[in-house]
Amino acid sequence: MKKITKDIYWVGTEDRETKLFENMFELPFGVMYHAYFIDDEKTAVIDCVKDMTEDAFLSAVQAGLKGRDLDYIVLNHMEPDHSSAVLGLVERYPNARILCSAKAVAMLKNFYGIEKNVEVVKEGDTLSLGNNTLTWVMVPMVHWPESMMTYAVEQKVLFSTDAFGGFGIFESIFADEVTNEYRQSETVRYYANIVGKVSAIIDKTLARVLGLNLPIDVICPSHGLIWRGEGVATILNEYIDLSRHRTRPKVTIAYSTMYGNNEESAKFLYETLRKENVEVTLYNLSETEKSFVVADIWQSQVVLLGAPAYYGGIHPKMRELLMKLEEGALINHTVGVFGNAAWSGGGVRGIESFLKENKIEMLPDSVEVMGWPTKEDQAALAKLAQSAVKALKQ
Repeated sequence: MKKITKDIYWVGTEDRETKLFENMFELPFGVMYHAYFIDDEKTAVIDCVKDMTEDAFLSAVQAGLKGRDLDYIVLNHMEPDHSSAVLGLVERYPNARILCSAKAVAMLKNFYGIEKNVEVVKEGDTLSLGNNTLTWVMVPMVHWPESMMTYAVEQKVLFSTDAFGGFGIFESIFADEVTNEYRQSETVRYYANIVGKVSAIIDKTLARVLGLNLPIDVICPSHGLIWRGEGVATILNEYIDLSRHRTRPKVTIAYSTMYGNNEESAKFLYETLRKENVEVTLYNLSETEKSFVVADIWQSQVVLLGAPAYYGGIHPKMRELLMKLEEGALINHTVGVFGNAAWSGGGVRGIESFLKENKIEMLPDSVEVMGWPTKEDQAALAKLAQSAVKALKQ
């Protein structure tokens, strides 16, 4: 239990055991599930945690209550990593009233069989706890349809659900006390892979929330770090950049390979670009989990994608990446294509078809090598690299 502001405390948990977030994305630095306790004449818990970590959460809530009953449970978002501990909370405090959006009511019943003491709140509704007043902003599809944000008026605290979140466990829950170099990269990785698909909605929602002119001193998300003071503007600006697909003058090369031929082409491109003093990163899709690649691509102005043919199509590792990139990661990007024909061809053709279908700007002169890259192939790859450099300068 950690104090955030007068009357508001963190009662969240840390998860170092889960290896794959949503059973897909690696968690080398773990993940935090944030929940909050408001200590007032009436007491409230804002959000819950994943039930596998609920013991620490329930103990913290009990400590905050000091023998009193819990009056309210506010569920901003019904995804189980933020709601599944509600069963344990209701078991201990059966009289607590559960406040949620209209669309969350059916989810509470379907997920947990909870129907008793459930009350719907709407945008603009208010609730007095004594010294603190809560109000709500509905944010559907940020990033589930039932999502809402809770705002503590007097404390100027926004409980933002999955917006402004991130992966990782840090030395502090407060962003201004964190020095870890992976803070920003884990925020971007979370955004690009978890909520990036609804960037257009997030951009409009941010504009609407900010347009309400709510003074915000602290942002308390459901994952990642808590933002206060100057950090509020920092994370708001980061999210605006991410939601609007703003890129940096950088190249990301992502490739798959079976026997090393296409890897040789990828490394040639990488070294050629480095000689041009271009910021460039290189990813072997068999060695780096795709969420890290997607996060890097999200912010890179130019992307080079390479795959060998596989039964006349795209190698499966590249297909897997393309499926994720289809969620919007290549908006405002320029993409070049290279690959290895093996005995059938089709890898380059398949990537090009994907880019055309998604209306992604492409570099000219894709390169498809037949086996090990020859001097002629290297010349073609060098030309592709120069096209990438030219695109960075536009």
